[in-house]
Amino acid sequence: MNETTFRLAAVLMLCFALVSCRSSGALNKTVPIWAKGVDNFYRVTPNLYSGSQPKGDEGFEALRKLGVRTIISVDGVRPNITAALHNGMRYVHVPIGYGGINRDEQIRLVKAATTMPGPIFIHCHQGKHRGPAAMALVLIAVEDWSREHAAAWMRRAGTSAEYTGLYRTVNQFDPPSRRELKDADDQLPELVEPDTLVDAMVQIDESWQRFKKGRSAEDALLLRELFRELGRTDQIKRMPVGFMKLLTKAQQTCEDFETVVRTRPTRIDAAYKAVGKSCATCHRAYRN
Repeated sequence: MNETTFRLAAVLMLCFALVSCRSSGALNKTVPIWAKGVDNFYRVTPNLYSGSQPKGDEGFEALRKLGVRTIISVDGVRPNITAALHNGMRYVHVPIGYGGINRDEQIRLVKAATTMPGPIFIHCHQGKHRGPAAMALVLIAVEDWSREHAAAWMRRAGTSAEYTGLYRTVNQFDPPSRRELKDADDQLPELVEPDTLVDAMVQIDESWQRFKKGRSAEDALLLRELFRELGRTDQIKRMPVGFMKLLTKAQQTCEDFETVVRTRPTRIDAAYKAVGKSCATCHRAYRN
């Protein structure tokens, strides 16, 4: 190794050490906040907060008192835009799933974090899994955190190791380039309103097909979460009572299925058939 190469390597190692030290110190400064109306509430940096979906007036008032100006929701449920506006805040809606965060969603999250006024509050439903994962991407792209310390932040926030897709997204994340951010749509909608039932059924079928091939606990977990999230949406709440009963049964069947996959592998075939039967029953009544 010649002298020039040696010096370049030394500089790169020093830069890496400084970034690692900086993000490690920042991780140690994350502060839990106790406030009515927001669970799993953290001040992650002076400009970034993380937590659950704000509940009632108390939740939004707690954010207002902290000076929050932008709320980024990664939950699939309709944001309470009216309550946010009443408290001087604006929503950005980037709904994501439990299986990971795709590139388009990554870009929109970073663009919102870099173009919207702060402080910024990022939330999912409980503030434990999808929200902290979205925050981790912002910390890497905006605050120069390392992937390792961003993943450590997720663990501190309570993100279960079972959500391997979320951790995989963070561990493989490369911040968007200037070109990607420039080419992204400048419109950051307050509400993304897809056809919830159709979208959920597509994702459920994809997870089901993956499980048939690999029988992974991750896909069993995603099935459980997809059915749980589906039951929380406004569109589903307007469905007939008979449909809601079948959905509730399917939710319980998928929860039992995920437990069996993780703890009783000899009973997987029976649990697998129970899930299939539950889906077929609903399809005969409401799809076929």
